Amino acid sequence: MVATLHVAATQLDRLRAALLRVTLRVPLLRRVFLDRALRLLVLFVVFEGVALAFCTIIPVWQLLLGPLLYGYAHLVSSFRYVHHGLSTDPPHQGLDARWLPVGLIVGAYTVYRLAGVPGGGRVASEWANAWLVDGAFLVVACGATARAARHRLHTLAPAALIVVPLGVLLWAEPRWMIAGLALGHNFVGFLYWSRMARTERERRVALGALALFTGLSLVVLTGVFDPVRAAVGIDLGSGVGGVSLEDLGRLLDPRRGEPPWTAVVTAFALGQSTHYFVWLKALPDQVHDHPVPTTYRQSLRLLERDFGSRVARSLIWGVLGGLVVWLMLGLELGRTVYFAFAGFHGLLELAGLGLLRGPPLLKTASSTV
Repeated sequence: MVATLHVAATQLDRLRAALLRVTLRVPLLRRVFLDRALRLLVLFVVFEGVALAFCTIIPVWQLLLGPLLYGYAHLVSSFRYVHHGLSTDPPHQGLDARWLPVGLIVGAYTVYRLAGVPGGGRVASEWANAWLVDGAFLVVACGATARAARHRLHTLAPAALIVVPLGVLLWAEPRWMIAGLALGHNFVGFLYWSRMARTERERRVALGALALFTGLSLVVLTGVFDPVRAAVGIDLGSGVGGVSLEDLGRLLDPRRGEPPWTAVVTAFALGQSTHYFVWLKALPDQVHDHPVPTTYRQSLRLLERDFGSRVARSLIWGVLGGLVVWLMLGLELGRTVYFAFAGFHGLLELAGLGLLRGPPLLKTASSTV
């Protein structure tokens, strides 16, 4: 299995090198490729344009295929870059035994959620129907990650300002917290991105990407794109593969009566796709020591450095196996199982938000993006 992964990475690198030999002949493309800040900005703008078109025209397929293709990989990335964002260790040092309690807590919480899948029906949100357990997990995960990252007691105050109010709201206003967490956690990755920026210029790119995403989300929430969807005859009521946009919209908008749930779901679809970009592309590029993106072989070695060779290989095969199991179970049940697995990641990201650290900003030239 080890040889298979390295052979696959080598073959992908050969294909990548062939494409780069062609595309990097263009001076503008070469400049973008070699400049991390500019590259992430260009990729993010292009990605948001495509994601906006998808959430306007085919939101149901965007909500279904996004988790299917990228979901399990982004869960690994979430745990990995929470570690990078919180740890006081040198960047080249991966997760060690101090992070094992965090993994065990995440595992126990996931088992709890999986136990509710057989009789639970569709799970439209990873936060549904477990308010007290979610709040407890948030607090315990915050403490465990702080201990694993070797944070001192006085550094826990910012984390408490996030974790305590969220825990109270999970208990007092669970219906509103579904909407808040489902929509709001898509913004959290940008805070990790900006905090881990190595230069002021890269930080401006992260904040600019956050501003663009926020602006697009607000525009989508106005419903301005609904007529476009209506013009092409998209049916939002009937679902596909367990994704009913009407059911999801009523979950995300807890107001009674006839809320404008179509705009809320469209914004959620845009945010979900953007969330994957931040955790699977922006943060890996930002954390990498060199401004040029990693090769596939480098990515494999860095994953092994962070988790250890045996765990890294297990995670890779687990991600691939998750896709196969999803297809074997069928789209609806497979999606339910995925969201049971995914329940930890948004809460873990929030638990670590107040503990974020980052490299000191390097001096940069006066060049602009």
